[in-house]
Amino acid sequence: MKTRTKAAGGALIGAAILGAWLMSLWKTPGMGGAEGIDPLQQQDRTARVDAQLTSSTTIRDAERTTPVTPSDLLTVVIHGDQFRLSEEDDPQSGLDVSLAEIKRKASDVPGNDRGIRVRILKEKSAQAGARADLYAALTDAGVKREEIQERSDFID
Repeated sequence: MKTRTKAAGGALIGAAILGAWLMSLWKTPGMGGAEGIDPLQQQDRTARVDAQLTSSTTIRDAERTTPVTPSDLLTVVIHGDQFRLSEEDDPQSGLDVSLAEIKRKASDVPGNDRGIRVRILKEKSAQAGARADLYAALTDAGVKREEIQERSDFID
């Protein structure tokens, strides 16, 4: 009877260790890191987004085209584990961008008269890991915490 109990306990501990190891292999950007993404796939995706940004001076929406106007602040929408640059009056429109592009744009934006440089909006699908990644990227870009305005409600 003791042997059976020890074997069951050992199997349970082994299963927990195996589960923890497997979870570390499937880490995604929304979970705090980019280790789970194939680097070539990420590079290709980033290159396509960068090409879209440089080849066009408009943000394309499915129904219409809105000219990009220079703004005093950057509006970023978090949806799932991705980011979209948009205008606050129409947060559903815009273009998905990488964190590198957000960092570049955030370092260039002057801010409004209240000192806000970046406004963050979230859809219901926004992941907490993506939010944390965005804050880390903004900090790297030199944006202070008091220069970020995050709406607490969802835009869906």
